[in-house]
Amino acid sequence: MGCTPESFKRRTLADKHNHLNQTLTSRHLRMIAIGGGIGAGLFVGSGGSLSNGGPATVLIDFAIVGVVSGQSPIRLEALS
Repeated sequence: MGCTPESFKRRTLADKHNHLNQTLTSRHLRMIAIGGGIGAGLFVGSGGSLSNGGPATVLIDFAIVGVVSGQSPIRLEALS
């Protein structure tokens, strides 16, 4: 384990330890697209609120959203 001279050698393509499933299904692509949209919206939205209200507003907003997001699964579990 760790960094040894052997670990820096190039592997060949026929290496028996190089078997990864390299497929992307349509579900994976949809999840990547949704994550990209949410991430971009999060950065744009937080940038707008940062310019309007300052850093304290952003922290308060994230705290409120965190509490609400944390409580939603608990409430849904109680209803089921």
